[in-house]
Amino acid sequence: MGHEVKIQETNKAKLKEMMKEYNVETFRNSLDVDAVCVVTPSDTHYDIVKHWLSNSVHVFCEKPLCFSYEQAKELITLAEKKNRILAVGHVFRFTNGAKLFKELCNLIEPKHITMNFLNDKPPRKDSNIMYNLAIHYLDLLDYVGFGKGKISYHSIEKFNGIIRLEYHNCSVYIYVAYSADEKKRIIKLECDGIEIEIDLAVNNNEPLKEELKHFIKCIENNTYPVNYAEAEIIRTLENLR
Repeated sequence: MGHEVKIQETNKAKLKEMMKEYNVETFRNSLDVDAVCVVTPSDTHYDIVKHWLSNSVHVFCEKPLCFSYEQAKELITLAEKKNRILAVGHVFRFTNGAKLFKELCNLIEPKHITMNFLNDKPPRKDSNIMYNLAIHYLDLLDYVGFGKGKISYHSIEKFNGIIRLEYHNCSVYIYVAYSADEKKRIIKLECDGIEIEIDLAVNNNEPLKEELKHFIKCIENNTYPVNYAEAEIIRTLENLR
C-alpha cells in the first residue's frame, strides 16, 4: 500500500528547500492528512500534538511527548477519546540491543544495572539532558518490565546527569552526558559475579525506519503501538527538577 508524504515547516525558505529536495508538497489542515510525525523543538510538542489529535489525526511525536505529567495524561486521554494512535519516538525499543536487554533481564534477574549514554553533540536548547537523553533509558526500563523505580539519588548539570533508581531486587545507575569524545550507548548487567555488556549502537536494522514503519502498520491494522505514549515516565522526569 502506497503512502503520500507531505511536509509542514514554519520557516518558508527551509520549506521550499525541502519540498524541492524531497519532491513533496506541503499541507494546510487536517483534511489533507491521516497522520502526522511531529519532529519539532521539544517545547512545541504539547500544543502541536494536541492540535492534531483534536482534529482526529494519528500522531507520532518525537520524545519527549511534553514536559508535565498532567499534559501527558491529557494527550493520552484525548487520543483515546478520538480513537487515534499516539506513538512516541522511543527509538531504542526497535534496536537489537533492547530485545537482548529484555531477554537477559528475564533470564538472569540482574542485581545491578549500569546504563551509560554519551552524546558527542552539544546540549540542546529546547530540553534539559534528562528529557533528551535519560528518557531513553527510563523508557527501556519500562519496556523490559521494571516499571517505575524509586529515585534514591539524582544530579543534573548542563553537560551531564546521574540517576540512581531502586527496584525490588535491583539497583540501576544511569549516567548521561553531552559533548563527549565519542558516542556510547552501553548497558551493563551484573548478577552473582556475572557481567554482561550490551551496546545499543550495534544493530543489523535501521531502528528509526522500523519505528516509522511500525507507526504506519498500527494505523492500517488499528493496533496498539509498541512505542505507546506513557505518562509515568514524564512524572519521573518532573520529579528530577
